[in-house]
Amino acid sequence: MIPIILGVLLIITGLLYFYSLETILKISQWIKKILFNEKTIVLHRKKIGFVLLMLGLVIIMLKLAPQYIKKDKYYTAYKLFYRGNFKDAEKICLEILSSSKSLQLQHSEIVELLGKIYIATQRYTLAKKWFLQLKTIDPKKEKKVDKYLELIEQKEKANK
Repeated sequence: MIPIILGVLLIITGLLYFYSLETILKISQWIKKILFNEKTIVLHRKKIGFVLLMLGLVIIMLKLAPQYIKKDKYYTAYKLFYRGNFKDAEKICLEILSSSKSLQLQHSEIVELLGKIYIATQRYTLAKKWFLQLKTIDPKKEKKVDKYLELIEQKEKANK
């Protein structure tokens, strides 16, 4: 939203430069009087600094927001899994993974959840596949993965 507003303001300012010299001169005087007035700067420097810091943080967060969308989808899939809605949880996990070209460390939670979904739905071959991929993506989870693989073997033996 902010980039759009900023873009519109720049377009309007550009048009004013083309067609209305008087308006640009008034805006310039106003900016000098308000923003670059030494008295104003000395009296309100902390407020101005705070506003500039907040604007900077908002702009940075807008750029970082797409990274958190995947986390929100993961959270939704996680909730669905623990509510027993395995089909929708699986669908969301696969959607997240299909949106990226390769599996990376950031996908380890999603891959683990997929493995759990396949265990819960008794699709042990798929569960093994995803847990083995998890082992390659995130070596720190090797012990955890080994426990899941052991559990899968026990469940497979029990079903025979």
